[in-house]
Amino acid sequence: MTIGIIRPSWLVHHDDKERPVTIFTLAVHPDGSRLATGGLDTKIKIWSTAPILDEGVEKDDKVPKLLCTMTSHSGVVMCVKWSNSGRYLASGSDDNIVMIWNLETGSGGKVWGSSETNVENWKAVRRLVGHDSDVSGVAWSSDDSYLASTGLDSTVLIWSGHNFELIRRLDGHQGFVKGVVFDPVGQFLATQSDDNSVKIWRTTDWGLEADIVEPFINSPKTNLARLTWSPEGTHLVTPNSMNGPVFVAAVIDRQQWASNNSMVGHENIVEVAAFNPLLFMREPNGPATGGNLCTLLALSARNCISLWVTSQSQPLVVLDEVFDRDVLDLSWSADGTQLWSCSSEGHVNVFTFNLSEFNAIAPPGTKEAYHKTYDFHRARLPAPPRPLGPSSSSVQFPGMGTMAQPNTLIARKGPGAKRRVVPQPLPPPPPVPVAIAVAPVASTSAAIHPPMGNAFQPPITNGKPPANAAWGGAVVSQPLPVLQPYQQQPYQQQQQAGPSSSKKRRAEPTDDESEESDGVDPYVRTSNAPYRTKGRTLGEDRKRGPKEPLRELRPAYLPREKERTFEISNLEKRSGKGLRVLAVPPVNTFGSLEIEDFEKDTLEWRNFGEGERNGTSEIAVVTKSKTLWVDYLPNYVVCAAGSEEFVAVSTEDGSLTVYTPTGRRMLPTMVLDSPCSFLEAQHGFLLAITALGSLTVYNTSHSKALFPPLSVSNLLTSSATKHVPHPTITTASMQPNGAPLLALSSGSTHSYDADLCAWMRLSDVWWSKGSDFWEGRRRKANQIGFGIVREIETAINEIVVDELTGAVTKKPPLDSDDDSDADSDESEEEQVKKTVPEGDNFEELGDGEMYRTAISLAHLEIRLKAAASLESGGEYRQFLQAYVKRLAEEGLRNKAEELIRELIGPIYYTHGTVSAWPPLVAGMKKRDLLKDVVLTAFTKSRTLNALGLEYSEVLKKMSTRW
Repeated sequence: MTIGIIRPSWLVHHDDKERPVTIFTLAVHPDGSRLATGGLDTKIKIWSTAPILDEGVEKDDKVPKLLCTMTSHSGVVMCVKWSNSGRYLASGSDDNIVMIWNLETGSGGKVWGSSETNVENWKAVRRLVGHDSDVSGVAWSSDDSYLASTGLDSTVLIWSGHNFELIRRLDGHQGFVKGVVFDPVGQFLATQSDDNSVKIWRTTDWGLEADIVEPFINSPKTNLARLTWSPEGTHLVTPNSMNGPVFVAAVIDRQQWASNNSMVGHENIVEVAAFNPLLFMREPNGPATGGNLCTLLALSARNCISLWVTSQSQPLVVLDEVFDRDVLDLSWSADGTQLWSCSSEGHVNVFTFNLSEFNAIAPPGTKEAYHKTYDFHRARLPAPPRPLGPSSSSVQFPGMGTMAQPNTLIARKGPGAKRRVVPQPLPPPPPVPVAIAVAPVASTSAAIHPPMGNAFQPPITNGKPPANAAWGGAVVSQPLPVLQPYQQQPYQQQQQAGPSSSKKRRAEPTDDESEESDGVDPYVRTSNAPYRTKGRTLGEDRKRGPKEPLRELRPAYLPREKERTFEISNLEKRSGKGLRVLAVPPVNTFGSLEIEDFEKDTLEWRNFGEGERNGTSEIAVVTKSKTLWVDYLPNYVVCAAGSEEFVAVSTEDGSLTVYTPTGRRMLPTMVLDSPCSFLEAQHGFLLAITALGSLTVYNTSHSKALFPPLSVSNLLTSSATKHVPHPTITTASMQPNGAPLLALSSGSTHSYDADLCAWMRLSDVWWSKGSDFWEGRRRKANQIGFGIVREIETAINEIVVDELTGAVTKKPPLDSDDDSDADSDESEEEQVKKTVPEGDNFEELGDGEMYRTAISLAHLEIRLKAAASLESGGEYRQFLQAYVKRLAEEGLRNKAEELIRELIGPIYYTHGTVSAWPPLVAGMKKRDLLKDVVLTAFTKSRTLNALGLEYSEVLKKMSTRW
C-alpha cells in the first residue's frame, strides 16, 4: 500500500522565541479546503490545505498559506471540531470556555501584536460559559443539532447546535472527562473519563444508557482519551484501555455494550483513535451487507501510528517514530484519502493514501441505509428562538469541494449580516439500493439491535468463521511500506469573499424572540437573559439624542491628603492614554462601557452639570435597538464596571451601587471610605480600590465580601525600589475565582491569600537577573498565551526591564490620536530590545553556575506557588515538569525526595485520624502528578533513578490497597 508523508515546515505555532510549540489539536474541514489547529500559544489557526498538499501551489506566492489567526482564548487550545455542515468551528480551551467561530465578510485585518495579516475574517459568534475547569473535548452530533463539551470539572455539557443555549448538564462522571463522541446514528453520546469508565448517554432524554468499566479497571491516567465511533455505528473504539497488563484499544459492541475484541500490540498507552469515514467491501463483487463490510481505523500511542482493517487481527501498517514526541490528535479528510496528525513537538504530518490499492469502497448510500436499520427516529426539534447564522440567501454551500476545486465558504454580508438563522445541512446523496440483512427488532423501543453482520469479524464461510476469527495478536515487526512522493493534483486558486458595501445591522428583537432553555448557565450573560427584552422596559421611550461635547466637570483630586501614607504619581498625566492613578477620577459629563464582547450591551452614564438636575447622574444599559433600563443617582458617577451578571457604579460621595441585568438593585448601596479609583468586574466578582487605598472583593451573587477591606499602603511602600522609589498601581484585575491581581509600577505583581492573611508577590524583576526560565520577550503579554503567570512575567519584562536597560522604542506621544502600529516603520535594529537587564547592578554574585541554578530553582518554586494560588492547572503542570527536570539534571536528591513526600501525602492510614493533607493542587490530584510527571522523569534520570523506582513501587502498592 502506497503512503505519502508530507510535513510542511511552515505549519507551526510559535512561542515568543519563535520556536515551535505544542499543537494539541487539529481538524480538517468537511470539504478538505481548510485545516484548523489549536496550540499551546492559545491561538487557533486556519490554514489552506492546497499549499500543504500541492508543492506547486506551495511555491506560488499569490496563494495564502495561513488564512486566519484567532486569539480570543486566554488558555491552551485543547480541541477544535468543525460542524458537519462546515459552517461553524467549535474550540475548547483550558480557560474553561467553548468558542463558536463563523466566517464573517471581508478580510480579517492585522493580527494584534504581530506582523500577520488575516486573509479570512473568522469571528467568535458565541462564547459558551459553563465549565469550571479546562475544556478537554468538543463533539457535534451528525446533524449538528447538538454540541457536547467535556471538561476537567467532571461534567459533560450539552448545547443546542442552533442557538448554542445550554440544554443539559451531565454529572455522572467522578473524574476528569477527556473524551467525547456522538454516535453517527444520532442515538447515543459516549464520554470517557479518568474515573476508569466510558458512559453511554441517550440523546432522547440524556439518561444513562450504559456504564462501561471492564476494559478500564487498571487503566493509567492520561492527558488525552480521544475515542471514536465506527462510521456505520456498530462499534465504539476507546483508547487508554487495558487487557490484563497490556495496553490496548478496546472495541465496544453496540448491542451488549461490552468489549469482546481489542487491538493488541501497543508498547505504550493508546491515546487517540480515529475511524476513516468510509466503509469498505471485503469482497468487491459481494453484496453491501454487514458481513461484507469493513472499516479502516487509525490509532496513536506515543509517537507511533498504526492502521487497522477491522477484518484482520493484525495492523495493516505501523508508522513508527513519525514524530519525535507524542501524537496528540488525528483527523481524516471526508474523502478518506488523507490522515492529518499533530504532535507535542509542534509539527503536523499528512499521510496520503491511494484507496484504489485498498479494499473497494462501499457504494454511496450504504452508511445511510445501515443507519436506518437501527430504527431510530430522532425527535424533531422546535425551531430555535434565537438562531445563529445568516439567512439562506446570504449563505451558500454549493457542495463538498475537492482538492481540484475547493469549496469556498461564503461569508455573511449585507443588511442581514448580524442576523443568524439555522445553518441548513447538505442533503445526503440519493441512496443507492443496497441489500442489508436486517435482524428482527423487538417491539420495545429500548431494545438495541445492530444489523446482521459484524464489521469487526471476518466473513463467515459455510456457516463457520475462519480460524483467525478472534481479535488479538501482537504487532508484528514488519518493514514499513515504501513511501512514494505525493502526486501533485491540479489546483484552482480559492476565491476570497469580498467585503460588502452594505452596513451591518441587527434586527430589532421581539417579545417572542427567545425562550428559556432547559439548562442553567452559571454565568447568565446579560444579552442572553431570556426575560430582559420581554414587554415594556423602563426607559425604552427615552430619547438618547446627539451627545453633547465631552466636558470635565471636576478634575481628579486626592481626598484628604494628610490621611494618605503612600505616594501618588502620574496625577499630572491623567489625560495620557492608559494611565491610572490612585486618586478620585475626574468627573466628565458622560461616559460609557461595553459590558459584553459580542452583543455590545452598553452601560452609559451622564453627569448633569447644570439645570434642575445639577450634581446628579443618570445610568442606563442600552442595546443598539432600545434602552433596557434606566436609573438616577443623587451624585456624580466617577467610574463603572460590568460583567455578564451585574453592573456597578461608584459615585463621588463614596457610594457603590450594584445592579442586576434588568436594573434592579442587587445589593444595598455600600458606602466606602472614598470614591473608587479602580473598579473591575468578572463573572460574579467585583473588585473595588478606593482613592484612600482600601481594597475589597465582593461576591455579588452571595452578597458578601471575600475578606475584610485591605489597605494597599504597606504593599506600595514595601515594593519601592531604587529605580522606582514611589510605586503606584498600574493595573488591577481578578482571576475567575475572585483573587485580586495588582501590578505595580516597580515591576512586581501581587495577589492576596485569605488563608495566609498576607499579600503574595507572584513575580518581580529579580528573577530576570539569573533564572533560566524568565519569560520576557518583545511581544505583548496577552499574546504570549501560556497562562496568567507567564503573562505576568512578560508584562514585567515589557514595562520594567526595558526601562531599566534603556531599550530603544518608538512610541507615539501621549496626546497622539494615531492608533496605527507604531512599530510598523521601525528598522530591524530599532526593534531589537534586551530581555535581561545588564550592567553593574545586575552582575551575578558568587559562583556563576551555582548562582544560576539557585535562582532558576527558586524561580520555578515561586511559579509553582503562584500557579497553585491562581488555580492555573496547565501552568502548574508545565512548571512542575521543568522543576523536576532541573532537579534530575542537578542530581539534588534531598529536594527531589521532599517534593515526592509533599505530593504523595500520608502513606499509612491511622484509624480515627483525619488527615490535613490536601489531595489536590491547582485542581489536579497530587498523586496523579507524582505518577505522571515527577516519578516518570526521575526514573529516566541517571542520578535519581533509584529514588524514582522506590517511590513508584510505593505508589503502586498504595493504589492496590486503596
